[in-house]
Amino acid sequence: MNLDDKIKSRLNKAMDIDYLSINNDTNKHINHKNYDGGAHFKLEIVSSSFEGLSLLDQHKLVYNILNDMIKKDIHALALKTIPTSDWKKE
Repeated sequence: MNLDDKIKSRLNKAMDIDYLSINNDTNKHINHKNYDGGAHFKLEIVSSSFEGLSLLDQHKLVYNILNDMIKKDIHALALKTIPTSDWKKE
């Protein structure tokens, strides 16, 4: 299972997700001077699990779910988190 699939699986098991976009931007960073081999991801997540949580707490929730992957496989993680009720308003 590749990292994208692992991320998707972990998040879907831990949260009620309405929309998930995973962009692996690792290839944009391979030639950087300090590149150490970790993956770079941008995630957009819409979930009812974010209802009532501050933006900081939404991000903490995602980081806690992916914690062991961040320590070894993921070098950078950019998040856009949206509660389902806010997403439906757009």
